[in-house]
Amino acid sequence: MNELPKPENDAEKSATVPGPQQRGSGLSAVPCSRCEWREDDDGNWWTECDRAFTFYVSGPHGNGFEFCPYCGKPIESKVFSENDQTEGPATTRSR
Repeated sequence: MNELPKPENDAEKSATVPGPQQRGSGLSAVPCSRCEWREDDDGNWWTECDRAFTFYVSGPHGNGFEFCPYCGKPIESKVFSENDQTEGPATTRSR
């Protein structure tokens, strides 16, 4: 089995993950970023990668979603708050 390339420094070690097309290819790792999921006032979740998702109970993390099923990035969720409708969701939960 091919090994993934080793990060060269501490910054690379903590900020990179292999991309799906790069696993086992010998290419360098890609920067790790997050896909922000924002809940709207109807309970729908809108992803940073331009998709929508609806949960009947809780949100992405409460339903076992750690990574976006559309783009593969770790999910950062922003829960809707009635007090902050103009600025968007008020709380963030990131893993």
